[in-house]
Amino acid sequence: MPKHPSTIQLQPRDLDLLTGLFESRLMTLAHASVIHFAGHREYAKKRIQRLKAAGFLRERLRKAYEPSILHLTRKGFTILSQMGLLEAYSRVKVADFRRRGDVSELTLRHELQVMDVKAAVYCATATIPDLVIERFCTWPLLCEIRGGGVGWADKPWVLRPDGLI
Repeated sequence: MPKHPSTIQLQPRDLDLLTGLFESRLMTLAHASVIHFAGHREYAKKRIQRLKAAGFLRERLRKAYEPSILHLTRKGFTILSQMGLLEAYSRVKVADFRRRGDVSELTLRHELQVMDVKAAVYCATATIPDLVIERFCTWPLLCEIRGGGVGWADKPWVLRPDGLI
């Protein structure tokens, strides 16, 4: 470990993790290890410790018996913005990012359940040779489906699902 833990060389996997945290707002170490580290929990734990020490992500306050819940910091958001990795997310500003990060307890449970499904899909597909998840999006505006105006449903409608694979 370097003398100054805040110095870290960001790898493509780190950027994927930070972008995933931006998109989903939060995840546990278990989610991160399955989705971004191919199930290698110890490697995920060590790398996430380095990313926390460097200030790119942090843990939510929790009770001792609750799992660690990770979220992106402003520093992580800034680096993703500077690198152009958030352009698909409709120009989120720092104030929007901060407000979006305030997750209520009810929403927290829902978001963790969405991440449970995402991790389960990644885990299941890892056992199938030649099957790759190109994109698993949990950003409702990017998954938006519009319809209506034909037949019985003359009124236009919009569906914003929790995820799209």
